[in-house]
Amino acid sequence: MLSMGEAAKQALVSKATLSRAIKSGKISARRNDKGGFDIDPAELFRVFHPRPETVAETGSMKQSATPPETDETPVLKARIEALEGQISLLRENAAELREQRDSWQRQAEQAQRLLASPTSKSPDPETMKQFHEMVSAMHSANERQAEVLQTLTQKVLEPALPRTGFFRRLFRV
Repeated sequence: MLSMGEAAKQALVSKATLSRAIKSGKISARRNDKGGFDIDPAELFRVFHPRPETVAETGSMKQSATPPETDETPVLKARIEALEGQISLLRENAAELREQRDSWQRQAEQAQRLLASPTSKSPDPETMKQFHEMVSAMHSANERQAEVLQTLTQKVLEPALPRTGFFRRLFRV
């Protein structure tokens, strides 16, 4: 049994609030010899939620280690596995695109070195043509890579589960 002060501390409410709850009949309590009230912890926590330390001290509320499985659990596990597979594919694609980008960058550097070589003062028209073809190919490849990366990013960043409102999630309707 808890005194009025102890009960107020454990429920994180004032003694006046407890007194009003007793007088209104929300909580049952017994008068002790000193004229105060003795309150059963179970009765107190039926109306007022205990603070976490109180639960640890008294051990009055126990919770299982894992929540029980619902009908949605296997479906959600399957969706998680599918999404993890998509993520791994997207990572592989991104790595492949990085390799292609690096390859194009090396080719551009080679073309730049050819144009800047000290042996010829002005590049011949054939070399210039090859250079412009390489630059336009790199430009189009970079645009394709950017489009693919944007598409992949959007797929990864899409929410895994449909968005629901706050109250729907709160009450699981």
